[in-house]
Formats: sequence, C-alpha cells, structure tokens
Amino acid sequence: MTEQRHAEYADKEPTSLQAHMAEWIPQVTGVEVSAYESVEEAFREGVRLGVALRMPYQSSPENRERTAKERESREEAEEKARQERKEARAKKDAELEEKRAKAAEDKKKAAEAKAAKEKAAEEAKAAKAKAEPVVEDEEDDEEEDDAEPSEEGSETPVAAPAKGRRGGAKPAAKKGEGLF
Repeated sequence: MTEQRHAEYADKEPTSLQAHMAEWIPQVTGVEVSAYESVEEAFREGVRLGVALRMPYQSSPENRERTAKERESREEAEEKARQERKEARAKKDAELEEKRAKAAEDKKKAAEAKAAKEKAAEEAKAAKAKAEPVVEDEEDDEEEDDAEPSEEGSETPVAAPAKGRRGGAKPAAKKGEGLF
C-alpha cells in the first residue's frame, strides 16, 4: 500500500469547487469568520461546515449552474482546439500536396529537358555524320583484303575471324551457327 502524502495538499492551490464552496458557506449559513476569537477556532468551524455541507453544496442550484458554465467553457475550448488542429492539419496537407505537385512538375520538366537534350545531341550527331565524308581507314582496307569470298563465288566478303579473350583467333562460325 502506498503512503499517502497529505502534507502535499497544503501546498496546492484550491480548486474552483473548493474556492466556490468557501464563498457559498458564509452566504447560506450567515457565519462570519471575524466572529471567532482565534484562527484555530475559525479553522475548526470551517472544516466542520465544509464536511457537513459538502453534499448539499454539490446538489445546490448554484453549484449546478457553476459546473454547467465551466463545462460549457471547457467544451467550447476543446471544440476550438479541435477546429484549430483540423485547420492546421488541412493547411499542412495542402502545403504537402503543393510540394508534391511541384516536385512532380519539376520531375516532368527535368525529363522533358533531358529528352530534348538527347534529341538535340542525336540531331547534332546525325548532322555531323551527313556533313563529314566517309573516310575509310587503312585498317578497314586490310580487313577487306583478309576477307574470303563466301560460298559459290558470291561477291560478299566474309569478315576475318574474331579474336578470343586471350587474343587467339576463334574458329569462324559456319553459315547459320552462332547467330544467337
């Protein structure tokens, strides 16, 4: 069982119920704190009346009215806070959607720019190829000399044998072999 810390209550501020009850008791009983000769006597009378009148106070029309007003104020504050959170969430969602739309637009523009750049590079390459005359290298001539005529005296030259990974010549593929 936990030890109750009764002394902590002495340091706490009175609740709204306690403060209102302290005002209500003198109103309904007519008791004056100044009528007591000592502080201790006034304190004891206050405790006696507080304990005796706790239930009647809670059921009193004054307390019901006060608690209804407090509840209404609390509910209004809660509703206002809910509305503010809802508006903040909607604003945040709108900003996020705006950022997403901007990112998608930027991505689309970047893709379009990349495609345009690639197209321009291809067009430049094609224009350069058209403008330059075809120059055959001496190596190309040597390869053509090494080429053997294909079957039945065809004029189409056959390419020289390909070299393997280690530099050695590979056997030439026969017609229909090694295409795939």
